[in-house]
Amino acid sequence: MAAALVGKQIGDLLEKGTVPKEYQRFGSTVEEIFDDIRQLKLTYGDKTTEISPGAIGLYSYLNRVSVGVQQLMALNRKFMLEHIDRTDIVPLTELAAKVTGLKTFEELTEQELDNI
Repeated sequence: MAAALVGKQIGDLLEKGTVPKEYQRFGSTVEEIFDDIRQLKLTYGDKTTEISPGAIGLYSYLNRVSVGVQQLMALNRKFMLEHIDRTDIVPLTELAAKVTGLKTFEELTEQELDNI
């Protein structure tokens, strides 16, 4: 939701002719600021001008999540989503471990050391 709102806000500012300072180094148009629009153009061609900046922002966010999952899968040498399971994920904080019910890195390390 936040990605869509930020994308919409940037689009509104670009429409008014003002480029936010933190985005000026990327450019001054939707095509320059939203890098993932190139992928959308491959699919939708000239119709990308009809896609709202909010939708492009959301697409960009989901694309980053997708790349992260692909990297997780590659690091675990599991190249199909159906092979990923809870053992491939290690919570880094106590709170994350409590919420997910998974063992922390320290607990897994102790367990492996006990097995040696």
